[in-house]
Formats: sequence, structure tokens, C-alpha cells
Amino acid sequence: MSTQEVLYEELAALCRRLRLKYVREELREVAITARAQRWDPAEMLRVLLGACSASPSTVSHTQVAAAAQAVDG
Repeated sequence: MSTQEVLYEELAALCRRLRLKYVREELREVAITARAQRWDPAEMLRVLLGACSASPSTVSHTQVAAAAQAVDG
């Protein structure tokens, strides 16, 4: 298993323990985007927590993508 996969699994387990369902659901996609765009780790955390704070019925990949574009722009 690669270092990135080990880190992902560790983060997913922590999110599960902390009951951060929406963060866990978006984690892989946001992590891939963050790595590709060389985000600061704090920026990645901001986007994930933003997904968690949004209404559960409105959280979507589209919103995460829009947040990612806001970071770029």
C-alpha cells in the first residue's frame, strides 16, 4: 500500500471515529485535487470542514468542486 493510501485510510478512520460522515465522503476527491493543485494542508482541511458544515441534504461533489475553484481563483 502506498503512503498516500495509508494516509487516506488513517484519515477515513479518524473521520469515522469522530462521526464526520460528510468529510469522509468527500475526502478522496478533495485529497486528489489538493495534491494535484499543491494546496497547503490547511486549505484542504478548510474545504473538507466546509463540506461538513454544509447542510447534509445539500452537500455534493459539485459544491466541493466549486470550493476547490474558489481556492484557485
